[in-house]
Amino acid sequence: MPLDQAGFVIPRRLSHRERQLEVLKAARDTINTNPELWIKGSYGKGPGHCVVGWLRHYSSRFRGNQIAVHALVPVLPVHYQKRLREFPDSVRTVVQAFNDDNRTTHTDVVHLFDEAITRLETM
Repeated sequence: MPLDQAGFVIPRRLSHRERQLEVLKAARDTINTNPELWIKGSYGKGPGHCVVGWLRHYSSRFRGNQIAVHALVPVLPVHYQKRLREFPDSVRTVVQAFNDDNRTTHTDVVHLFDEAITRLETM
């Protein structure tokens, strides 16, 4: 690691993919470890957040500027991907619709994160 003149480590800038991974892993770990922190119907309520809410929370922490939500698109169920082909500017809305769907479970959400992480790690 390079050092500055005072001998402190100069942090390396993360690539776009690395930032996506950091945000996805942080959100997944939070939701997986504390299922009650995953909610539906709101970006955030008390300490809980939906998928997009957690991505937004951790994106600011890692300066991800909400890039991680796009990493979820290729692993969304097919009918949500079809909606994006019809309305390509609505990525957050479609991910939110997946989150809020009555059929979506905590397990589904964790699996979505795991699939996106695995996909990015193998690129």
